[in-house]
Amino acid sequence: MHLLRKISLLSLLYFILVPLVVAGSNCLLIKKKHPFHVGTIEWRLKTKNKKMEITVRLFTDDAELGIKKFAGKYIPLDSYRNDLQNKKTIESYFQQNLGIRFNDTSANLSYLGAQEDKESTYFFLLADVPTKFQKLETYCKILYDIYPDQVFIEHFYKDKNTFASSGKIVSPETKIIINIKKPQ
Repeated sequence: MHLLRKISLLSLLYFILVPLVVAGSNCLLIKKKHPFHVGTIEWRLKTKNKKMEITVRLFTDDAELGIKKFAGKYIPLDSYRNDLQNKKTIESYFQQNLGIRFNDTSANLSYLGAQEDKESTYFFLLADVPTKFQKLETYCKILYDIYPDQVFIEHFYKDKNTFASSGKIVSPETKIIINIKKPQ
């Protein structure tokens, strides 16, 4: 009888704990950390409406940590749970840590919202673009204060998804400069 209890207990542990361990990051008890810190930024120039559409993709846990450090409190990232004050805080975070300049003139970034996708979150921003410019400079130091090995891959597109350029910045670098051959 005592042996039967041990077998039942072992079976119970096997059928409950093993699936929890296998589930990994989807399990509430076990949270996997990713060993690298990378994000992507897409800059989409829309010449017709003179806008730059910006999409920043970060690991959700990294973004939460960065915004929490900036704001001094946890702020949900998904747009449908954010009130106006939370959206302003997230916008301020990006305005302080991300930027774009046209011919040495900074553009104002407007935060549109965010969307979570599994382990990452997409942040959507918008900037006005001057009619003509010959130099485009991006600035990024998102999460640099948390991860000294943070890397960003930046892609630049013009109008209907035409690929224009690509670049990579690694902390502590913060800028990518693109010289346009002929004025826009």
